[in-house]
Amino acid sequence: MKKRFVKKKMLYSLLIPYLLAGIFVTAFFGYKYNASVKEIKNSYFEENEAVLGKLNRELDYLISDIENLIVEVELDNQLLKPLAISEGKRSGSENYSIAMALIRLRNIKKYNHLIEDLLLYYRKGNFFLNTLSIRDEQGIYKDYSSNQTVGFEQWKGALTPVYPQGRLVTAGESIFYIVTVPFNEQIESCNVIVKIDSDGFSELMNDYNLVNENAVYLFDSHMTQVASNIIGKALPLSEDDVKAAFQNAVSGSRLELNRTTYHISGAQSDKTGLNYLLLTKAEILDTQIRYITLLYTGGGILIALLLFLGIYGVAVNYRHIQSIIERLMKNNEKECEKNYSEFDYINNALNALEEKMQGQEREVLDNCIRKAIYGLLDEEDSGCVHLFKHQEQLCYGQSMIAVFENCSEHEREAKEVNLDLFIIDNVFRDIFEQNVQSWGVAVYRWEILVLNWCNEGGIEAEYVQNGLRSARKFLEERLELPYTVGVSEPVCGIKEFPRGYREAVEAVEEKQVLGEKQVICYGKIKDGGHHFEYTGEMEKRFKNYIRLGDYEKAREQIENIYNEAFRQNPISPEGGKLLLLNLIKTVNEISKERNDPRQVDAAAVLKKKYTAHSMKNEILEVVEYLCAQSMETVDSAETRIDQIRQYVAAHYENVDLNVSMIAEAFHLNPSYLSRFFKEETGENLLNYINHFRVEKVKELLRCTDETITVTAGKTGFLNAAALSRTFKKMEGITPGQYKAIHQAEGKL
Repeated sequence: MKKRFVKKKMLYSLLIPYLLAGIFVTAFFGYKYNASVKEIKNSYFEENEAVLGKLNRELDYLISDIENLIVEVELDNQLLKPLAISEGKRSGSENYSIAMALIRLRNIKKYNHLIEDLLLYYRKGNFFLNTLSIRDEQGIYKDYSSNQTVGFEQWKGALTPVYPQGRLVTAGESIFYIVTVPFNEQIESCNVIVKIDSDGFSELMNDYNLVNENAVYLFDSHMTQVASNIIGKALPLSEDDVKAAFQNAVSGSRLELNRTTYHISGAQSDKTGLNYLLLTKAEILDTQIRYITLLYTGGGILIALLLFLGIYGVAVNYRHIQSIIERLMKNNEKECEKNYSEFDYINNALNALEEKMQGQEREVLDNCIRKAIYGLLDEEDSGCVHLFKHQEQLCYGQSMIAVFENCSEHEREAKEVNLDLFIIDNVFRDIFEQNVQSWGVAVYRWEILVLNWCNEGGIEAEYVQNGLRSARKFLEERLELPYTVGVSEPVCGIKEFPRGYREAVEAVEEKQVLGEKQVICYGKIKDGGHHFEYTGEMEKRFKNYIRLGDYEKAREQIENIYNEAFRQNPISPEGGKLLLLNLIKTVNEISKERNDPRQVDAAAVLKKKYTAHSMKNEILEVVEYLCAQSMETVDSAETRIDQIRQYVAAHYENVDLNVSMIAEAFHLNPSYLSRFFKEETGENLLNYINHFRVEKVKELLRCTDETITVTAGKTGFLNAAALSRTFKKMEGITPGQYKAIHQAEGKL
């Protein structure tokens, strides 16, 4: 073997990877640096946009709930009567009308926790009505502005003007939503004033000061500032400057204020016309970018230093490699071929020595251990005698059996299984050192290891189990060999190997419940799992969520079932299989109802080619598809409307029937139900209930001689007065007049 040839090949094979690694790492660091800076910027601006989007949705919901509240006021006859009352001394009947209106005002339900109070300002009578009593201008000012600095004229100027369109109005520290509702003549109008909870609104605004130290400003459609999360601070910009800021409010744009640079983002609500402006100090983003630059610069210097040390080490230690080769050449009977590299020569020489030393002995040991695991070992067997003679600790000492099941999907060939077993065995030698000796055999898709305790005293099961976890993690992360490991309880002597093997196999099968890619100890699962009942109520609720297209609630129910059945106190594999089959049956029944071919395959459960967690993903995938199908088709919306109408038809006699009662029956939010019904039918749900009841009243008036009081009780009205008031509002005549008209037509 020529030294010069050997030296060249060795140095090239070791130095070239270092150089290539240096080039690759440099390019990779440059790419990662640019990607990190871009990701920080994107994350920074996405957080700002998310802040505006969330605040926009919160205030849209608030305005929507306020408008629903105003609709109820408009439809209430008792609240309309004081409109005709003039300013000055009032008669007894007028005071009675005001008292009844006050009662009705107190009973109106507020849909949103941010709605603090509801006031009515009757323009003709020049008085206010709130949930406490009737107030003049000075009285209402004292009620709501005792802790504020705003003057009376400013207060009055904010609450009493005509607002044809609903508008957020500030008066000192208070925020109101005001809309003028006209009736009959222009003078007979009423300001419906909804006071928003100042503390709650401030808390809502201040929630958005936590991300990137944001300053959030809220403007109405006229670009008048309504609120800010910076208490007592108005944006130091003119109206024109504010409009210009909104026009330029795109991600990355900057604004200079008081010698400080800000990034600005803006949004506008399509529903309410409100405008949002968010300012974030540019210094925050710049600081993060500087930190990333410093981090990657330091990392690059460190990598360069390591590469230099590696190359230097190769040059220094090459002399030792030459010395080893020379020693092996003296003891190797085979002549070295000309094209052998150093590594090839060392590897061949060591393989030859290993074959001589372990060839026959390893075969005997593998055969004996395999027989012992299956309970086929006979003491008179020649292999057993050899094993007893040379491995006394393995035959009589304490051991634990571990079954490694490969989680990869492709089928492995025999040579791959043997190679993996060799790798596992070497990993255990490094982990356990001299404390545990491992013996491995390959059986079909499993690698079975006998872990024999080499020290005196009883085996330390926790130590062995921790070593198994470390080995499994190393194999997956470093060598991309994913395994599920089942481990038995300690067994004493080779005669108990069959019991240990059965326990390890049972532990591996628990992966169907506990999940793959972990170490499962038989001692923790030997008592079996708890019982979990999949009730009819759960199934009914689950089906309703899918039919309504509510994927979030359907997924939440599955997560709750999994948390109770498979995580908190896992059930047995058979119980888990039954639960999964029930869930699959529920989902597939919905698919069959729709004649949809897409279903969850239950065969995987029956053949045990599954884990509970992998099946969950398949179930959720089909559930998401069915929910999306429900939400995207018109038929699902029509079906829900039909269900609501059927519910009204079945419960209209109940005096407590209202939006909240229907929403509770369908597991929906009252605000969402009101909006959904109005969008799909064009009619307010409360109006629809009253129309339905009036139609039933008309039917009873035509076909029976019952009194108005009896009729009111049968159609869900509180009393005869409530029936008459609603009937006249919708039909233009009283129930008595309607009955007289139809009786006259009958006589003709």
